[in-house]
Amino acid sequence: MEVVLPFEVEVPSLRILVESGLKESESAQPRFDQLNLIEGKRLAAMSHGRLYQRWVKKTFDKKVRPHKFNEGDLVLKKVSQALKDNRGKWAPNYEGSFIINKAFSGGALVLANMDDEELPSLVNADVVKRYYASHLWFPLEFLVLCKLWSQHLMNVGLMIRFSTLMLCLLLL
Repeated sequence: MEVVLPFEVEVPSLRILVESGLKESESAQPRFDQLNLIEGKRLAAMSHGRLYQRWVKKTFDKKVRPHKFNEGDLVLKKVSQALKDNRGKWAPNYEGSFIINKAFSGGALVLANMDDEELPSLVNADVVKRYYASHLWFPLEFLVLCKLWSQHLMNVGLMIRFSTLMLCLLLL
């Protein structure tokens, strides 16, 4: 018997075919079968990958809460970490209270400070969070009615301040 290289056993050369007495068509059929199996395994792996990606997306999206901002909402803007602050970990994480002047569909926001001066650049919705001022928890109509009522009480002769009235209403 003659010495044969290992790769010649896997992929038969012409010399191996002649020695074994196989026809080329007989040796080609198992190769085609192997190619078909490889294609099936590749398709199975691709479908498994798609299923896994869909599962990961579904799991991630469970905890995602979309940010929906409207014009006139009050927000706080995250402080940029690029700017060094000598206070270290005691530095504030959010700055100011801003009003949203315009909200775009892609998540970009045009912010203005409380003096109605717009910021020079757009801000992404990911770096802001909604701000609930304590005096804005009540609807505006309710606050106007309370103010009118406190003025009425003052006209009647009862000296009561608006802030005292609001405190009493909060305690109710």
